[in-house]
Amino acid sequence: MSAPGHAVTGSSTPSGTVTFKDGGATLGSATLSGGQAKLTTAALAAGSHAVTAVYGGGAGFSASTSATLTQKVCAPFTPCQ
Repeated sequence: MSAPGHAVTGSSTPSGTVTFKDGGATLGSATLSGGQAKLTTAALAAGSHAVTAVYGGGAGFSASTSATLTQKVCAPFTPCQ
């Protein structure tokens, strides 16, 4: 998963941590690198998941939460519908 950001004007790049959540459950956290945060997880069971990225804020950047992404996960060896 990755958390796409919004265009930033000026020369600074946000830093800090992004926490990825499935509803209220934390999937994990990732440190921003070049303004992007990426998380690889095997924690999502088959089904639909409401995933958000929560940025804690940093020098010159406000905390924010992304729009919800509905991520569908299919069971292994099962057709996904």
